[in-house]
Amino acid sequence: MTGAAMHFARALFIAKFAEAVCVPHAFEKRSQRTPKRDLELARQRPRALVKQRPQGGS
Repeated sequence: MTGAAMHFARALFIAKFAEAVCVPHAFEKRSQRTPKRDLELARQRPRALVKQRPQGGS
């Protein structure tokens, strides 16, 4: 690959629901460490999704 820029991405995911795979957060990887803001978003979004789901869903 000469002249082509390579981009890497990270996707943090859960697959706990029978009807879907949830990808709470994905971002372009720019360093070795995952920024705190990205980690917090990835922690908060599944919690919000679980709260929105109807009772009885797994």
